[in-house]
Amino acid sequence: MLNIIQQFQGEVRDLFLILDGIQIFICLEIAMLFIYRGLNNKSSMRVNLGWGLMFLMFGLAVYMNMIRIYYLPEEEWLENIKIYSLIGITPGLVIIGIMEKFYQKYRETKYFFTIEATIIGIITFFTNDLLTSILANISLTLLAIFIVLFFKTIISQSTGVVRKNIVIFTIMFFLYVFGALLINPRVIANQERIGIDVIATGILGNIAQMVALFIIATVLFKMHIFFELEWRSKLIQLYVIYKISGVPIFHIRFQETPTSEGTRAVISETLAAGGIKGVSIMLKQISQSSEELKVIDHGDQQILLEHGEYIFIALYVFEEMRIFRDKIKQLRENIETYFEAILKNWDGTHAYFEPLKSIIQRDFQ
Repeated sequence: MLNIIQQFQGEVRDLFLILDGIQIFICLEIAMLFIYRGLNNKSSMRVNLGWGLMFLMFGLAVYMNMIRIYYLPEEEWLENIKIYSLIGITPGLVIIGIMEKFYQKYRETKYFFTIEATIIGIITFFTNDLLTSILANISLTLLAIFIVLFFKTIISQSTGVVRKNIVIFTIMFFLYVFGALLINPRVIANQERIGIDVIATGILGNIAQMVALFIIATVLFKMHIFFELEWRSKLIQLYVIYKISGVPIFHIRFQETPTSEGTRAVISETLAAGGIKGVSIMLKQISQSSEELKVIDHGDQQILLEHGEYIFIALYVFEEMRIFRDKIKQLRENIETYFEAILKNWDGTHAYFEPLKSIIQRDFQ
């Protein structure tokens, strides 16, 4: 089985090595992205570091497969096949464990898939090739079921842009798995046996994996898609405030806080909006900064601010997330586009902004 691939020489061999090297580089870049985000955001540190470790395992799996195929003598492989097989499946076991750890947030599985994969991995160390193959097929079937359940659950928990990005991620994840199957030594051996061009399918498999990883990286750079699924529970209230006067043109409360009932009895919407505007101006003057204030941190709550030409938006949240920044920026742009003529010479009539209720409910609820 190894001879089939180790026959590749010259430009073909170099091409496969380059493709594997690019894959490893992309995996490391994605892993570093997650780790960097984790170290810079304590509230999402564990989930970021978990996904960083997962992509490190993807890179490690590609590296170990590259060493096994192109540099490990066949005699040494056959003499130590059990040990090398156990080492080879370790990254896969880690990946399954991490994914199932995340899955517990939505459905309790008692870590069935992780335990099952680990037991089968250990059993294969002591069995013959036929039983190993049967167990491997059982394991892959169960793993496929788990992955489908995993992504189905995450997609069902999301909406809008978040859902779109998760769907893209899911498709690319399965494209990556498909590419990995095409370059699997056992699959290549079967391909050669039935007369398929293993070089062509090997190149196709590598390209499929690289395309999948590149698109996954693009999605991840755009949005924290895995730990912002419950962003709605972090929303408190939102003000859209006219910049010139500091008067609110729209206000919505998403949920009550322990003190919200009493606070509303004392502080009106107009007073609250004016206070936010006053604090923003005062802090800008004190700091002598040319930049607008972006956030007011009040310990258990944060007020995220998005400034435009005619309005600014104040979003109260329990925890800052990137998705909130994206949403209030988009909301500000939409308001200043749709209501520009009104905002230039607003006479204080709130009826103009009635459509905002449906827009905000659509984007935030």
